Order: sequence, then structure tokens, then C-alpha cells
Amino acid sequence: MAKRILPRVHVLVLCDDLEDRFEDVAAFNLTGVRTHIVAPAFPYRHPQLYVYLQVTAHPRMARCRGVLLRAETDEELFISPETMVPLSGPLDFYHVHFLFPDCEFPGARVYYVQVYFDGVICAERALILLEPEAGGNGQTS
Repeated sequence: MAKRILPRVHVLVLCDDLEDRFEDVAAFNLTGVRTHIVAPAFPYRHPQLYVYLQVTAHPRMARCRGVLLRAETDEELFISPETMVPLSGPLDFYHVHFLFPDCEFPGARVYYVQVYFDGVICAERALILLEPEAGGNGQTS
């Protein structure tokens, strides 16, 4: 049986906003890159969370989706729409991004963003939600 060759996720970034740079098709502006959020209270609603990927693979079309879940239970909180990604070779980087709009987080804990290609997990990144420290200003970071 042939070994299944999965796409390689070279970059996975969580951020608040993403902008295409139309003057350069291979460049994107990522704003509010983050690994954690300090929430003023829970449940906390974050207006939007982008997932940005750089991917390579052998030539083919691949189904891709992102999932945001609670780490301790694997409960899926958000699932992106599935998208078809045209992969063209191991040296050709393809840029993929998902938007999780209006994310509600039930509590201070660890969450994971997972990326699936053709139903198989290919990358994962932690997102930590924190309560503000005494005297903190409650801003996200």
C-alpha cells in the first residue's frame, strides 16, 4: 500500500486581521498576531480570529478546513467552511486563510486551532485565554 503524502504546513499564524497586498500577490499584512488573549470577563466574545497558513504539497487538489476547540475536551467551538486548495508542488507555497467570526470563549483555558487536509490533521497551534491580573487593563494581546 502506498504511503499517503500529506500537505506540509510551514507557517500557521493566529491574528486579528489579514490584508492582501494587491501590489504583491505573495505578501500579506497580518495584524494582531497572537498566542494568547487577556479577556476582561468570561464568557468572552472576540470579534474575529484569522488563521493564516503557508502550505506546500505534491500537485493535487486538497480539501482544507480549520477547527477551533477546547483543549481539555476536544469540543469543537468553530469550524471553518471547507475550501479546495490547488497545490502545485513541494517548492510552490500556497497561502490559505480562514476566518472565525464572532468567537465566544466560555472560559480562561487553552484552546487549539487545528488545520485538516483531506480529513487528516496537518497542523495545530495553541491559543490561551487568560483572565486579567489584578489591576490589569483587560486589553487583548
